[in-house]
Amino acid sequence: MRTPKLGYVYTHHKLAAGLHRYCSKGLETCHNHTSIQKWSKSKPSNYRPISLTCIASKLMEHIIVSNMIDYFDTHNILCPQQHGFRSKHSCETQLIGFTQEIADSLDQGQQTDVIVMDFSKAFDKVDHHKLVHKLKHMGVNPYITTWIKDFLHNRSQQVFVENKVSHSFPVLSGVPQGSVVGPSLFLAYINDLPGSVRSRVRLFADDTIVYLTIKSHASSQSLQEDLHNLELWEKEWSMEFNPDKCEVLRIHRKKKPVIFPYTLHDSMFFLQILIYNCISITVFK
Repeated sequence: MRTPKLGYVYTHHKLAAGLHRYCSKGLETCHNHTSIQKWSKSKPSNYRPISLTCIASKLMEHIIVSNMIDYFDTHNILCPQQHGFRSKHSCETQLIGFTQEIADSLDQGQQTDVIVMDFSKAFDKVDHHKLVHKLKHMGVNPYITTWIKDFLHNRSQQVFVENKVSHSFPVLSGVPQGSVVGPSLFLAYINDLPGSVRSRVRLFADDTIVYLTIKSHASSQSLQEDLHNLELWEKEWSMEFNPDKCEVLRIHRKKKPVIFPYTLHDSMFFLQILIYNCISITVFK
């Protein structure tokens, strides 16, 4: 079935008003089922909410997302470094491109330092007002922007655990995980991240790597400056990297590689990988 254009829906004002009231009413409160993200089941912080929205919501979200993504693709708005939640992109396409770059670097006898970065509760920290600002800046249809603003405004949530229901709590930030529109909104929110650094960047949704060919101490210092730039970016957009989960991969075949103490939030992290051949990897922590 062909997805209707949003402009058609909104030019029929009575239909638009009815859809808006009905869908918005059904979206204000969502029920969350929890999903374990880490090993320990006893810590509440290890769980992530999965929002269960109504059928009317999902139908309207599909219309919104299809129009928004069509606009992004037509005007090449999404950064090419992002391979998550996109048609004809996948973890495999990202991995193939990155592996080829690393192989070429090794063939040239070069060292590549890779900063593997981890957001802390990335989807839950998206600031609603800043998201709407970014959508407007990207030129998204005003009707879509207005709908998304209402979609996120005045939301509340409840949690179901073993047939028990929690009290209702307001949702002050974040995009609903489990919703249709949530992933696309997150891609729009972090789309400008690669532009804040000079090093190479690759993204798969919120998974981020920043890397650079290291020829001297000055190259490492340039990569460290980009880490500082990412600190400024996260503060400006209310996001947060978790330095405890960040690692440095030094990929090379050199006997005397360039060693640099990279830091993020004044925390140092280090993991060295020496690649001797295509199939043998030795890891030193």
